[in-house]
Amino acid sequence: MSRGRRAVGWLCLALLAGGGLASASPTKAISDLISLIKDHGAAFERPEFDRDLPQAVARIFDPAAELMTAAAAELRWEADRGVYYDAGLRLEPQGDGPPLAQTLPEGPATAAGIPEDAAVTAIDGRQTAGVPVTELRAWLRGQYRQPLQLEFQAPEESESRTITVERTMRQSPVTGWVEEWPMQIAFMRIYGVFEDSGGYISRQVAEWADSGFSGVIMDLRGGAGADYAAVAEAAGLFMDQDNTIFLLRNGHGEASDSFQPGPERRVSLPIMALIDGNTRGAAEVFAALLRQSRAAMLLGAPSCGDMTLRQAIPLDKDQVFYMAVSRAEITSDPALYRLTPDVLIAPQAAAWFPPEAQ
Repeated sequence: MSRGRRAVGWLCLALLAGGGLASASPTKAISDLISLIKDHGAAFERPEFDRDLPQAVARIFDPAAELMTAAAAELRWEADRGVYYDAGLRLEPQGDGPPLAQTLPEGPATAAGIPEDAAVTAIDGRQTAGVPVTELRAWLRGQYRQPLQLEFQAPEESESRTITVERTMRQSPVTGWVEEWPMQIAFMRIYGVFEDSGGYISRQVAEWADSGFSGVIMDLRGGAGADYAAVAEAAGLFMDQDNTIFLLRNGHGEASDSFQPGPERRVSLPIMALIDGNTRGAAEVFAALLRQSRAAMLLGAPSCGDMTLRQAIPLDKDQVFYMAVSRAEITSDPALYRLTPDVLIAPQAAAWFPPEAQ
């Protein structure tokens, strides 16, 4: 273990000990804690020690904190913004058989000659038959321009072929589908409040308001995202002007950023927002603001309780903590941590992945 990681680990363990240990000097607290644990027969020198101790310490501050490489943290940050890298390929499961390819028109897979409905038998040498679609999706993703080897068998061909393509950047769509139902009710499936998505959401809602619609259903189940400025822009349609509607506050209690309603225009349109245990991040804050504005009723299951902004904290030259460094605080309800719906509905397994991202 590097000297920095060992020091961080022991110092935080000393702080956790509480009571007499916490009141002692740091050196004595660490020494007493080591003696106490060793007296009970615990062994520190095991292969997982280097990984588990720092991660356990970080999860005291953020239960979802992870120790990872800097490259993996960069991918996670981009995913939170709705950016990912793949071959422009969607896979349709076929039971226990290999999935079928659904290629995007301008994606690398199409350019490389993978035909529609080809059976993709292997990804980077790993057999695909019977593998869950969520795992296949992870296999397809990687870093920008990172090679991806695909083995496939085209329809009406007896032999398989193998090609190598480069992953390219894609932006997750804000919405999955937008529909206009009878009785002047509109429906919008929101995958996440991603980068620059606030304008799209607010323009669509304003258009429905101008067209005389009687209400909008927003499906935020599984919604995520990390663009808090976009949250203010989208929720601003329903909020009072010239007021700070939420803050980002760090662990020292300091406000690192504050947000006011975005557009000057306001609309009066009833909203029914669907949430569940996977509604998190910027989407969770968006739902909270909709209810605080009294424009929305929330239906579904309690939200995730993860209204945070995460960043990479370097640990050494190879490893970083990817963890929450600030938390959104709703101005009108600073203690709000998790959303409880106005109407509780039994949770259902919701596959929220956009078709382009599968």
